[in-house]
Amino acid sequence: MVVPRVKIELYYDVISPYAWIAFEVLTASGITNGAHYIDKLDSTSAQLQQNTQDALDSGAFGAPWIVVHKGGEEHTFFGSDRLHLIAHLLGQKFTDGLVAYSKL
Repeated sequence: MVVPRVKIELYYDVISPYAWIAFEVLTASGITNGAHYIDKLDSTSAQLQQNTQDALDSGAFGAPWIVVHKGGEEHTFFGSDRLHLIAHLLGQKFTDGLVAYSKL
């Protein structure tokens, strides 16, 4: 996959404290309402910090870290290979995405 240069520049500029550079990159890419996105940087950063802290508080040590609330209890899972356990906890049938390719 080839990522356009302007997207790479935007990625590096948005995570930097120099939002005006990000605005220039947005404008260069043809996005005319760049100020709308720049205005959201502080709230997005704050939400990311809060979500990260919540994950750490629940015991997260990697990603994906999945928290399921059921019956007044919090159940945590690490890894996408635990989806069958989450389905079981929720009383749902889990069918792996590869079943369609199986000849069984």
